Amino acid sequence: MEGKDLTEKELKEFVKALPTSLIQRICENPSPSASGLQALLAIESERRKGNVTNYDLSRDPLDGKIRVTFSPIESFDEPISFRLDEMFEGVPTNV
Repeated sequence: MEGKDLTEKELKEFVKALPTSLIQRICENPSPSASGLQALLAIESERRKGNVTNYDLSRDPLDGKIRVTFSPIESFDEPISFRLDEMFEGVPTNV
């Protein structure tokens, strides 16, 4: 599920409607490599805790894939952005 058939708004509403317990289970037991979708769920978890004010979903103009952009509250750097189809290696197990 990389958002191929959902609009950005639909995907964001879907993620926000997921039960906190489900998001916590996914985030508390990450695999050594995680997808952008798992990262989006972790960002939603942090938003619910108040550590991320919000995040935006948009379409990449080159290939139409969904891109996530967010700024952690304690960060003064540029916003962080990634695509849902990206894979992340070396995900910490104590997230």
